[in-house]
Amino acid sequence: MKARKNLFRQEAREAFVSAREKGAPLALTPRWIDRTYFLLIAMAAAAVLFLIFAKVGEYAHGPAVVRALGRLDLATSTGGLVTGVDVEPGAEVKAGQTLVRFHTETEQQELAQLDREFELKLVRILLQPHDEATKQSLSSLRAARELAAARVRQRQVRAPRAGVVRNLRIRPGQMLAPGDLVLTLVDEKE
Repeated sequence: MKARKNLFRQEAREAFVSAREKGAPLALTPRWIDRTYFLLIAMAAAAVLFLIFAKVGEYAHGPAVVRALGRLDLATSTGGLVTGVDVEPGAEVKAGQTLVRFHTETEQQELAQLDREFELKLVRILLQPHDEATKQSLSSLRAARELAAARVRQRQVRAPRAGVVRNLRIRPGQMLAPGDLVLTLVDEKE
């Protein structure tokens, strides 16, 4: 049988035996870790003492961000000349209420002309119910009339929800571009 080769080197066994005789434990961590541990404990104690005894002033300096919940900035979808502002700052409004009106003379004229044409075609249909060409022109006039009415409605800014008007930014006679801010609407609770 072959002699068993030892698992550990001779020097390692001798070091182990000599350390056992001295009674010293095996040191696994370097010295700087012990020093860092005590430094962290001292810093934590200093932080706790600061939180207990330090005074902080009430006023801060520098920029800040203020978030206001329940605030809605209303902008124009189309530009134009403001002919009327139906609300004042601080006024309570209901959902769907007209807030601002724009100049709508051309849109009103177009709608009136389409209404007259629609009524004439309707009378013609009542007199000649089997006239297909008149029926087709009546349906196209109905679509054009609805589009013109939508353009007239679009020339007004209405309240999307109930609230209180704040920060009114326009006045009658002012020209606005699409996307310009008109006013701010906030919740009634504020």
